[in-house]
Order: sequence, then C-alpha cells, then structure tokens
Amino acid sequence: MANLPSQWNRRTLQAVLAERARADGASLADTAAAAWWRIARTLAPVIGELGVVALFDRSLHLAEIEFPWLSTAPSGAGIESSAARLRLCLAAREDADPDGVAAAGSAQLSIFAELLTLLIGQSLGERLLQPAWPGPAGSAAMETEP
Repeated sequence: MANLPSQWNRRTLQAVLAERARADGASLADTAAAAWWRIARTLAPVIGELGVVALFDRSLHLAEIEFPWLSTAPSGAGIESSAARLRLCLAAREDADPDGVAAAGSAQLSIFAELLTLLIGQSLGERLLQPAWPGPAGSAAMETEP
C-alpha cells in the first residue's frame, strides 16, 4: 500500500496507543476510539462525514482479515457511531487480550491512513493526518468524543 511516515507504522501506533493509555489511565479501547475520533473530526470538513465513515468501514473490514473478532462491531452511520463501534468491539476483548486489542486498534488506524493516502495522495494525506495524530503521551492532548 502507501509508503507512510513511520508514525503510521502499525508497531509505532501500537506502542503510542499503549503509552497513551498508561499515561492517561485509560483503557486501550478508549484510547484507540479517542484517536479515531480525533482523526475523524479533523478529516470530516475536508472529505465529508460520509467519506470518513466509508474509509473507516473499509479499514475495519480490512483489519478483520487479521483480527476476525472485529466483525462483531455493530453497524452504524456517522462518526460518533464509528467511534463507539470501535470502542465496544475492542473493549469486549481487552481484559482477555490487551496485546491483541492494541494490535487491532493500530491496524485499523494504519490501514485507514493508507487508504486515505491512496485516495488523495501521500503529501496531502500526511498534511491532513499530522495534526490529527497527537503522537506520544504529553505531546498533545487527545480529545475524546462528547
């Protein structure tokens, strides 16, 4: 797929999600959903809410190849329901498989970034995603859904 900056590499994303969860005292599911929420809110004015949700659905579907249990996420429309959908699905497995939850959350985010850059180009994709991703704990506040 697209040649993304290292911060969108699955391993990097997984480490950042785990670090942010520990730093914030939050669950991995909450942290992954908050990261998704921030990305979705940043991109919606540019590609529209339907575009964001369509890319989310496709990235989740592709992540299901590696993590079949992601298919248990209930369907819904809109950015709010996509964040809730991701959170519920990840939270259901977090106690039993925290490493798998972090891997699945990072896979969905990485695949989303890859799909976006394939559609709009790497340069624009990177510029749009950069402010949406806060990086390591302490570098920027991660907003959560209302």
